This record gives sequence, structure tokens and C-alpha cells, in this order.
Amino acid sequence: MSRRHVMIALGLLAAGLSACTDATGPLQPDKSLSPSFSRGQTGQCFAPLGVAATQVEPGYDGNVIVTAPAGRFVLQVAVKAGTQCWFTPANASGSFTITIDGAPCYVVEGLGSEQATVTRVGPGPSCKDISHVDVALGAAPPTQALFQLCSVVTSALPPNIPVPSPTFVVAGQEYSLANGVCTDPIAVAAGTVTITKRLNLEFPLLSAATTPADRLMSVDLATETVTVAVVAGSTTVATLMTLWVPDPGGDR
Repeated sequence: MSRRHVMIALGLLAAGLSACTDATGPLQPDKSLSPSFSRGQTGQCFAPLGVAATQVEPGYDGNVIVTAPAGRFVLQVAVKAGTQCWFTPANASGSFTITIDGAPCYVVEGLGSEQATVTRVGPGPSCKDISHVDVALGAAPPTQALFQLCSVVTSALPPNIPVPSPTFVVAGQEYSLANGVCTDPIAVAAGTVTITKRLNLEFPLLSAATTPADRLMSVDLATETVTVAVVAGSTTVATLMTLWVPDPGGDR
């Protein structure tokens, strides 16, 4: 091959390489598949609430890892699944399970910390695939919560008969509460509080409710135990309803 032919071939090769580089550029990883990658978009779930949030995409396994920037913390998470958004309580700490149609669907761990995970634990159709997670970030959340216990006592007896008070145990402390009476707010660590009614036949536990409503975690009528979530920086009110059934052998 002549020198002229060699120069022409080298020139064509260089031009071809330049054209390929200009057309495609270097291969870049698809960051949308990285579990901690954030598109930086305003969270769709939080937009109607006027809360600034960041959108995070699921990883290869369909779950989500949220890593907050230095000095920021995960204060609340909204899971977008199907057409609906499912929220954790605001300013919660620790873990929270999102339940849909009575089934545990998504477990959120690390709330109140710099890194949180969202794991789908239930099958469809109630527990749909995670489309994305919207995250509200902020300064370090408070660690102390307030809890208040209220009692509602019902009875099938005439109203002129005085009804005694059931006794509840919270963190080793006993509270005897008559109908319509509540404790003063009690300072507790954020997380969960377990209330146990003292076992006796006079006051079977009928039901329990909380304010806000999503703080009620479980009610076990067999052991007469109720578990509620308590959120840092807010007050959780638990109302337990019992029925006064006088002793069959009593004289009341």
C-alpha cells in the first residue's frame, strides 16, 4: 500500500471514530435504576399539601432507599403505588407499616434518620408495585412525644347506679379512669406505647381508637392489650372502651 493510501485510510478511521463519539458520546450508567437516585422533582404526593418533597425511584428489586444530604433527615414518606399515595405520620421516628385493606403492604424503616428504606412486603392486588417514593426532608426531628389515655365505660344497668373505674397499665404505671376521664399528657419516647387493662371480669375491653386515627397499631381483646404509635413533637390520644359487667355473685 502506498503512503498516500495509508494516509487516506487513517483519515477515514479518525473521521469514523469522531463521528461515533459525537453521535453517541461515552456510555453512561442509567441512574434512574439506582435505588438512592433522586430526580429532584417536587413530590407529587406532597404537592397538594404545599410541602416541599423529593421524588425517589425504586431500585432493581422494586424497593427504595432514601439517603438524605448531610444535616438533613427523613421526616415523612409517601409511597406512590397505583393511583394513590400512602403516607407515614409526619415527624415519625423508627419504623412504620402502611396497611391497605387490612394487609401490611409497605414497611418504612429509618424515619427520623438520615437514611430510610421502603420495602414492599405484601402481594397484589392490594399491595401494588411502588411507582416512586416522595420524601419530605428537614432538620433533626424531636425525639419526645406526648401520650394521653382516655376511658369510656358503658353499662347495661340503670344510670343511677355508680360505675367503678377500670385500671390500665402504661409503662408500669397504673391509671384508674372513670367514664369520660383522661390522663394528663404523658411525655414518652417516640415510637410505640402499649396499654394493658388490668385483667378482671368486670371490665371487658370492647374497642380502642386513637386521635389521629392512624396511630392505632393493634388491639388484642383476648389479652386486653392495645398498642399505639406515638410521634415525636405531637400528642397521641388513645381512648379505650370497656363494658362494666358486675360480678355474677355480687350484690350490685
